Amino acid sequence: MKTLFVKRNDEYCNRYQIQTKIVENNGKKYAIKSPLVQQAIPHLEQMFKAQEDLKKYYSHLKIVEAVKKGEELWFDFIDGEPLIKHFYRILMKKDSQGLFDLITKYIGIIKGDNSNKCSFYMTPEFQFYFGDIQGVENLPALQLAPLDITCNNLIMKDKDIYFIDYEWCFQFPVPIDFMIFRCISHLYGLSPEFDTLLPLNSLFKELNITMKLSDLEKMWNHFYQKLIKVTDEDKSYFDIMKLYAKKSYDYASMLENARIQVTRASEYIEAYKKSTEDGFAQKDAYILQLKSDVQYLKQQMLSGFNEKDAYIGKLEADISFVQNQMQYGFETKDIYIKKLETDVNYVQNQLECTVHIYEKEKADLQSELQQIKNELSETKEHLEESQVLSSKLQCEITAIKESTVWKIAKHFYKRQSTN
Repeated sequence: MKTLFVKRNDEYCNRYQIQTKIVENNGKKYAIKSPLVQQAIPHLEQMFKAQEDLKKYYSHLKIVEAVKKGEELWFDFIDGEPLIKHFYRILMKKDSQGLFDLITKYIGIIKGDNSNKCSFYMTPEFQFYFGDIQGVENLPALQLAPLDITCNNLIMKDKDIYFIDYEWCFQFPVPIDFMIFRCISHLYGLSPEFDTLLPLNSLFKELNITMKLSDLEKMWNHFYQKLIKVTDEDKSYFDIMKLYAKKSYDYASMLENARIQVTRASEYIEAYKKSTEDGFAQKDAYILQLKSDVQYLKQQMLSGFNEKDAYIGKLEADISFVQNQMQYGFETKDIYIKKLETDVNYVQNQLECTVHIYEKEKADLQSELQQIKNELSETKEHLEESQVLSSKLQCEITAIKESTVWKIAKHFYKRQSTN
């Protein structure tokens, strides 16, 4: 049997400390849950019993069945696509309406069948896990509340939805508002871009969450204080999660420890090279454990890589948007330059046409002026000829007046006038 993945809940209280392994046996994969301490056995027993109620109240889901093998629970490994990938695809498209629609469908899955709905009433079990919350009596509730019905534990395969890892399944009334708060907050915690695309506060208002956000956070804080080894009861949920994250996801320290362990293993191997077969068997077991630890580190880092990929996708989308805007600007610039060139050509044509008309009118005016000059010159010549002729006539008149004939004629004329 080959171990592919290991996750240990050492940071939990003893009663909840279990280990989850994914193994491959004869070509088939399984998920195995086992107690790390004896106090955790009842917790696994509760998970085993819950599967029948889940089938009853969540008939639209395929509940992956658990098989008991000693203290362990064995589950078939479902190799499909988790629901979170559908959310990531919508996030990459920046489709806020698509995100809201998918969340609405997801909430329908969380609620289960109509037979699972009831009115809330306080129970000792609820007070133990979530505290004494006031003002919640008779609110819509679920009589079977699977707290781990997250988008990572819903697997899509062959048009069916499989529910895996239903470790926390409460068989007492829990307000529907809290179930929605828990699952949607988990979704938004996987990438800050969800809140950018569709703000969480606005989403809760749109979903008509009636419970106070402070009460919902108080319930979640109380649960985690019960779950994780916390000595300071005043710590908030976010402070608790920082401790949890530090223990579970300090990759640099974990990798450094892994390198130290590998170095020690190398020394161990060298020391046992000349040992007996029993020594080599111990070495092989130690190497197998190291390989499991390395695989565990890879799986833990994978969630971080998924968030990185979503962020890179957003950056690529932003770059594409900027490139489109720049391309639009360049096209607008080219259109404007083309218009200016057309306007310049038009002005040049108008100028050329105006110059042509001016040159023609100038030539016509020069021709008319020359004609006027010619006519004036001819008039001047005629005037000079008239003046010469007039002078001649004057001289002839003067000569006639002084002639004898004229004098006789004049005298004769006067006598005629007298008679």
